[in-house]
Parts: sequence; structure tokens; C-alpha cells
Amino acid sequence: MLRECESVREENHVSSNLTCDDNLMLRWNKPPADFLKCNIDAAVHQKEESISIGRDARMRPAIIFIIFLFLSWVTSSKGWGSNSRDSYVRDACSVTKYQDLCVHSLSSFSRTAGRSPGKWARAGVSVTIGEAKSVTQYLNKLNKYGLMRGGRNRIAFSDCIENFQDTIDNLHKSLGVLKNLDATNFDTQMGDVITWTSTALTDEDTCLDGFEDQSPPKQVILMLQKRVTGVTYITSNALALVNKLASIGLESLTN
Repeated sequence: MLRECESVREENHVSSNLTCDDNLMLRWNKPPADFLKCNIDAAVHQKEESISIGRDARMRPAIIFIIFLFLSWVTSSKGWGSNSRDSYVRDACSVTKYQDLCVHSLSSFSRTAGRSPGKWARAGVSVTIGEAKSVTQYLNKLNKYGLMRGGRNRIAFSDCIENFQDTIDNLHKSLGVLKNLDATNFDTQMGDVITWTSTALTDEDTCLDGFEDQSPPKQVILMLQKRVTGVTYITSNALALVNKLASIGLESLTN
């Protein structure tokens, strides 16, 4: 609209320093139709622009407030879910000896395990199986590259491999029973699981015993002892979770 006004001024050789009304009165002593339309359109445009700016200014605080409420709701919802899941795993791990390790190794099960002692026991045994297999693979690599061929180390190493194979077998049996608990045989089943998990822990400790008298220990033996010790901690935690399940009894089957 304003451009049209300027065009009309230029076409009629009107001074840009004067308003439309001033120029019209100087040239024709009355406003032509084009100049009337120019002034009216310009006034309407300015009014509409003023209304639009005012409306935007009034709406802006409301929009910002709505966005703030939405972001607050999203943040609080995520925080609540995270805190809730964190409380599940910490509550479950409260009965274990190595609680920080327990929380770290089992936190991914919080959503599915919730407050179920049975699910936490299965999670504990399942994670232990994975760690025991990892150590077994490490032992097999040491054996493959012949790093344990010398004297007493070779004998201790051979015993350790056998012990870990027994550990994995016992843990697999435990997990199989935990997945199929029933009210009729619950006590017997849990007795078997406790026995197998305890035996797995004993086998791991026996593996460490074979290297204790080696002096001075080689770097590879130190690494082996570190890996095995880590598994014994996780197995101990799994056994604690199994014992908790057994102590709760049949009530755990409803969770």
C-alpha cells in the first residue's frame, strides 16, 4: 500500500516532504481519487499492522507459559520413571554383599523385574552365566597361545578351566529351574538352585586357590586372578538374590 502511495506521488510530481493532503491542496486544491485511496489504504495497512503486533505481543507470554508447562511435565515424567527404576534395583541389591556392583550389573533389568524377587534372581544368575562364559573364553585364549605351560601354573590353569566349565553347567541348571518354579515343588526347587549356585561359587574360589602360592606372580596370572575375582563377586550377589527368593517363599510366585 505504501509503495502505491509513493508511486502516485512520483507520477504527479509531488514533493516527498509533504503529506498526500498537502501536495494535493497545492496542485489541485482538492484531493483526487487516487490520492484519497492512497491515504486510506496506508492508514488501513498501518492499523492492521498495529493490531497484528499487539495480538502477537499479548499471545507471546501465553505461548511461552504453555511450552514451559509441557517441558516441565516431560522432564518430571522422565525423572520419576528413572528414579522409580533406580529404587527397584537398589532395593533388590540391598541383600547382596557387593551392592554397587550389583546395581551396576543389573540396572538394565529394572524395567522388567520391578519388585519381583523371582525376576531379580533370574537376572542375577543370567548375568553371572554371561560373566563366567567371558572368563572361560579368556582362559581358552591363554591356553591357545600357550601362556600357562610352565610347572605348577599349568596344573592350576587346567584345574581352573575345568572348574569354570562346572560353574557354567551349575548356573545353567539353576536358571532353568528359576524359569519354571511352581507352588507344589517350590521348596525342593529352591533347595536345588541354592546348592548349584553355591557350588558354582566354590568352583570359582577353587580356581583362585590354585594360583595363590605362585610367587612372584606373572602379569598374566594377576589379570587372570582379577577376572576370576570379579566373577566370584557377581556369583555371590546372585546367590544372595536366590536366597532372598527362597526366604520369601510361595508369595514370590504371585509377583
